[in-house]
Amino acid sequence: LERWVELSKVPIRGRDDAILGIVGTATDVSDRVRADRLVRRERDLLQAVIDAIPDVLAIKDADGRYVRLNRAAAVRL
Repeated sequence: LERWVELSKVPIRGRDDAILGIVGTATDVSDRVRADRLVRRERDLLQAVIDAIPDVLAIKDADGRYVRLNRAAAVRL
């Protein structure tokens, strides 16, 4: 099973600003990485389905900006 870890290190400084040591943390972010990959795969699959539609398909947000187009729309709009 693949594991992903996020590391963070910070120096510990003395009064004269000399580095006395380092403190670090390690956080297992494997679940987040797997979830991100799953979302990316689902998004790519959705886009492939949308692109397969021969008709123009364009989705706009509440401000009227295009947020998703299929290939037919990209060519015609």
